[in-house]
Amino acid sequence: MRKNESDLICRNLSRLGLEHLRRIDARETFFHRPIETDAGTLGPLASVIDPEEKREIIGNLFVRVVREEAERLGLDFERTFIAQGTLRPDLIESGNPDVSGYAHKIKTHHNDVEIIRRARARGMIVETNWDWHKDEVREVARRLGIEEAVASRQPFPGPGLAIRCICHDGVDRVTEREREQAGRLLAQRHCLGQVLPVRTVGVQGDARTYHYLTVLFGEGLTPDWRRVTRIGTEIPGKLEFVNRVAYILNRTAVTRPIRSFPMSMAEEEVDLVRELDAVVREHLDRPPVSQVFAVLLPVGIERKRSVAVRTFVTRDYMTGRPALVGEEIEPHTLAALTARLDAFSEIDLVMLDVTGKPPATVEWE
Repeated sequence: MRKNESDLICRNLSRLGLEHLRRIDARETFFHRPIETDAGTLGPLASVIDPEEKREIIGNLFVRVVREEAERLGLDFERTFIAQGTLRPDLIESGNPDVSGYAHKIKTHHNDVEIIRRARARGMIVETNWDWHKDEVREVARRLGIEEAVASRQPFPGPGLAIRCICHDGVDRVTEREREQAGRLLAQRHCLGQVLPVRTVGVQGDARTYHYLTVLFGEGLTPDWRRVTRIGTEIPGKLEFVNRVAYILNRTAVTRPIRSFPMSMAEEEVDLVRELDAVVREHLDRPPVSQVFAVLLPVGIERKRSVAVRTFVTRDYMTGRPALVGEEIEPHTLAALTARLDAFSEIDLVMLDVTGKPPATVEWE
């Protein structure tokens, strides 16, 4: 969860009158418990790198934790209703055949894994928001009289911070041909950059992509931001193996190659991204930015970890763009944020994601 998120949720639910509230600390279960699925054993989460496998494990453990708690209360889980805040984009991106007969699975949402689909088929899942998008849910919340601090809170993915730790085995699979192709394109645009061997999830049409990240650098905090954002759109359009572009904020020169390192879902990595995310939201979580968060990356020059800041401006979250520096983000605010993030001893590079949706998804995984 985000920093202090569980406290906030429990306070709000209690204030709304929910009396029989049980808060479960399932940390040990989620990090270290393997699960059995129809496809075999998955996990534990702390050993997994693939983002779809992460989502599958989290979605299944989510239901299993609820089941175990229900059984402790003496409830028959097979006859117990589960209420979910499922939205239409969740189902579309999960490739749910009930809402889209043609969309590919972009990423599995925890509220639409197979165990949930089977319960839904039995009529045991209550989803009042099934056919709505995020902006419509906010409007209904306001009409219901829910306070604005809750109604307008930025979204948080069901898999939580697990999909904001970009796990990696440390192997560089970018080919020389791909590096040369990227180098030519960057030279044509008179910019410095590098394709990193870290892959992120994207979407083009209704198809999922899992391609590399390209980073740009050279002018620190004072580039032509409109040009940087334009290049962030052009590169994925020209290079089929790239779907996301980020710009390095805390370096004016990168004299050595940026390397990748192994990283798994260790508790200390999640603790780090939780603190980074809190700093990012403190500086940038305000309109017109619809969503903003930190992503922990297993790359660096002098250290093994870096951070990317993801901003997103949208109405319905199906499409959108990064916030524009100089218009929606004040340059002095970005400078202050960069200094705060650069001060973390574990962090090497501080980056700003400059990619729209499409070709990238809002989340990196």
